[in-house]
Amino acid sequence: MASIQTVTVQTSFVAGELSPRLLGRSDIRQYGQGCQTLSNFIVQKHGGATKRPGTRHVAACKSHAAASRLIEFQFSDEQGYALELGNSVMRFFRFDGSGDPGQLESSPGTPTEIATPWPTAALSGIKYAQSADTMTLCAEDYAPRRLRRTGTDDTLTASWTLDSFPFEDGPYDAINTTATTIGASATTGSVTLTASAALFAATDVGRWVRLFNGGTPAWGAAQITAYTDTTHVTATVLTRLPFTATTATANWRMGSWHSGTTGGSHWPRTVTYHQSRLWFGGSEAEPQRLWASEVDDFVSFSPSQADADVLDTDAIDVTVADNRVNSIRWLVSDRTGLMILTSGGEFVATAANDAPITPSQIAIRRHSTRGANEFARPTQVGIATLFFQTDRKLRELTYSFSADRLDGPDLAVLSEHLTRQGIEDAAFMETPDSQLWALVGDGSLVCVTLEREQQIVGWSRQTLGGAATVVESLSVVRYNGVDSLWLSVARTINGGTKRYVEVLQPAFDHGQAQEDAWHLDSGLRYEGVAADTISGLSHLEGQTVRVLADGATHPDCVVASAAITLDAEYENVLVGLPIESTLTTMPLIPPAPFDAKGMLRSVKACHVHLWSSMGGEWRWNEGSDDGTDYPFEWRTQADAMGSAPPLFTGTMEVDVAGAPDRDPSFSITHSEPQPFTVLALSLRMEVGYG
Repeated sequence: MASIQTVTVQTSFVAGELSPRLLGRSDIRQYGQGCQTLSNFIVQKHGGATKRPGTRHVAACKSHAAASRLIEFQFSDEQGYALELGNSVMRFFRFDGSGDPGQLESSPGTPTEIATPWPTAALSGIKYAQSADTMTLCAEDYAPRRLRRTGTDDTLTASWTLDSFPFEDGPYDAINTTATTIGASATTGSVTLTASAALFAATDVGRWVRLFNGGTPAWGAAQITAYTDTTHVTATVLTRLPFTATTATANWRMGSWHSGTTGGSHWPRTVTYHQSRLWFGGSEAEPQRLWASEVDDFVSFSPSQADADVLDTDAIDVTVADNRVNSIRWLVSDRTGLMILTSGGEFVATAANDAPITPSQIAIRRHSTRGANEFARPTQVGIATLFFQTDRKLRELTYSFSADRLDGPDLAVLSEHLTRQGIEDAAFMETPDSQLWALVGDGSLVCVTLEREQQIVGWSRQTLGGAATVVESLSVVRYNGVDSLWLSVARTINGGTKRYVEVLQPAFDHGQAQEDAWHLDSGLRYEGVAADTISGLSHLEGQTVRVLADGATHPDCVVASAAITLDAEYENVLVGLPIESTLTTMPLIPPAPFDAKGMLRSVKACHVHLWSSMGGEWRWNEGSDDGTDYPFEWRTQADAMGSAPPLFTGTMEVDVAGAPDRDPSFSITHSEPQPFTVLALSLRMEVGYG
């Protein structure tokens, strides 16, 4: 075979794991920056691929029998909480003063918890918005709730209050056009409302009613407090809008939100803050409707003054008009306006000339017809809004001046296979690195490193260590200006299902001691007087665990009676489940002027450029592949026996004599509790025609 020697260099992995459909696309830039497989590695914005850090076990979930959901309660950049929503219960987690994650306890051994109205089946549909220490939560079949942190000691149950959202004076349906009248027994206080025909229902308790009557025509408002029959209810009149007469009137409005089920649920699905108003969007009965509070009065939805004048600060009630039904799924406050992401399109509500939206100045314009995923929460990254379209496509929505509309590319198009199981949740970590984490339908995760200024969109797949492990929820919480990924995880432990709250540890960084690396899942660390028995491992009972002892890889152990026994005494011990990491290059293509198609290629040597790494194995995937993984050689004669060899930064040479192949590739696997970062590959290749 006529052949020639050449050198191929892969200088980065910023394109992440690419779709199998791109195996023939060596003409695109991403081919030379991507991988066939990137599992439990994370793309670094500098170009390398680094082993994913492990997770830290925090606590058992409220129940092992049913899934929990985690959401964030971000009080400030310095203080945030992960809220565990379980079956009709809420628990609280945060980092303590020393930076360790933990569960809030009202007393030692007693977790802080409060009751909620949401059963397990409703948890995935909860949507929320927060302002300072108050969060508003919506779920389609439930009245909105308000969560407040009201005390200085956040560990006390009494410091957390979850109550029905105290909306007043609306929002309302259209003014009555029938002959039915309503009269009041008095103009203030507790009154009896009497309808001239069957009108009321038992589900109207809590619903608002507006009446317009009197010698001096004016609107009055009351909230129904008790149901008597279809023509009689008891109501409490709003102090600032008393009735002006007791005479029956046909000019009335019934509240839009109530517990009735005619046409579906009448409670809103989603919520956000925008331009000093609290906005709610869509119900099952009215999927395209928007409601906004008065300006700076988030509980009042008064549509007008008593004399029927409508001020710019009054509440807003509007329907997203379109030629098809587009159920509102998300509301996002953006500099371009109020983004309304629906099941079938993206809309923006604005006023003219960048003025604030008012009841008389609001225009809703459709910008595309793609539609948003119902469960994966959109997130704003810089000037863009990221959202999952349906279950698979990740859209980056930004304003296009040339098209005069919001539009954006599908950021998953080159890695579409990673989302084929559907996306069920998503959360964005802005610091220390820009990473979008998404929960896939099979219980695994995907991580997308985003640095758009550097044209970096790098996808990787992430599976947690341990047999039959499934991630059920995720949330990002900021502590002291740094984001952390919190996970609720279902694990098979000792033959049964256990559910835990875990938190992803920070990535290994410059200047960090080797013994402080964290590359095990559901791990716990012991630091103290040298010991050969590590206890407190009941969450891993019966599991074969991996151990990092004073920076060295220790033989695997089995947890028995919540403890393991080591082969010697150590001061710094990390115990957890191994993370299996794999990096496989795309089929290696020689540089121009060679035509790769139809050519035989044989890799003769490879230089692997590493940073702060230890452990791992390599394999050539070519014609001579015998199925063997070869370990990297780390220890030298200069390394002291009985201690861990130091982490390696530099170039590791790998030599191989392989038979020619038309699609050779290179794989690295790593399962040890050590850091491992691949910066680049340099390959000496023989190319020719067979």
